[in-house]
Amino acid sequence: MTRADVFIPTFTGDVSGLHPDESVVFQMHLLGMTARGRGMPPLNRPVAASSRPGPAPFQLLSAWKVSLLQESVIPADQNRDHGLPGSDAPRGVAVGFVFDPKARCEPACKHAGVCIRNNTCFCAKGYEGETCQYANCFPKCKNGGVCLRPGKCRCPAGFGGRYCHKVTCDGGCWNGGECTAVNGAARCICPSSWTGSKCQHAMCPQGCRNGGVCVAPGICSCPDGWVGGACHTAVCSRSCMNGGKCISPDTCRCRPPFSGPRCSDRKKTH
Repeated sequence: MTRADVFIPTFTGDVSGLHPDESVVFQMHLLGMTARGRGMPPLNRPVAASSRPGPAPFQLLSAWKVSLLQESVIPADQNRDHGLPGSDAPRGVAVGFVFDPKARCEPACKHAGVCIRNNTCFCAKGYEGETCQYANCFPKCKNGGVCLRPGKCRCPAGFGGRYCHKVTCDGGCWNGGECTAVNGAARCICPSSWTGSKCQHAMCPQGCRNGGVCVAPGICSCPDGWVGGACHTAVCSRSCMNGGKCISPDTCRCRPPFSGPRCSDRKKTH
C-alpha cells in the first residue's frame, strides 16, 4: 500500500513532536486534514508534512493545541494498527493509521462510518458496533433509557431529562411528597400523615367509622347523625329519656321498663 489518509481522533493537548509510521505515506494539508467521507475542522497553525515514506518530517512548526472529531488514539510511531475498532489504545494522543481505499464492508457502515479495511468500520463519534449501527449516548442513558441518537435518550415512563436522569411522577406528588426512583420505577414517597400514589389521601390513625371520611391528618368528616373524632358517636335530634342511650341516628336504646322512640313510655305491669 502506498497511500494512507490520516485520521486524528478527538484530542485537546500538545501534539508537537509526533512522527508517523515509517512505512506509511502520510498526506496532509497545510491548514487542515482530510478524513475520507468526513470533513475535519481546520488546524489553527500550518503543518509541514512529508510526501515520502521515512522517519523525516511530520512536524508541527511550534507547539499548539488541536480539537478534532473522534476519540482515543496513540502515538503514530508505535503501531499503525492502533486506533482501529477494538484497540486498547490510551486516550489523549494522536495517531495515523492505514486506510485501504479498496476496502469493502458488508453490510455497509452506517451513520457516516468509514470502511477502512474489509469488514472493518471506523465509526463517527456517537456510534458504535460492527457496522456503527448503535447510537452511543454519553453519559449513558440512565434508568432503562434507550439511546436513539448521540445525546438523545428515549426514557421509560417516570423518567425524563436528556439522559433519563430526572425522576418524574405523573401528576406530581402532593402534600409534601417526594418523587423518587424505587426499584427502577418512579413513585411518590409520602410524609407520615399522607398516603396514596400521589400522597393525596390523608391518614387518620383513629379511623373514621360509620361512613366518615378522613379529610386531613387526624380529622374525619362525618355523615349526618354522627359526630366525634372517629365519627363514633350517634346523634339523636331529640334526646333519649329515662337513661336511654342514642345508639344510631335518632335511635334510642331504652332501659327497662321504658320504651318508645325516646324511651318516654313506661311499660305497664300487671
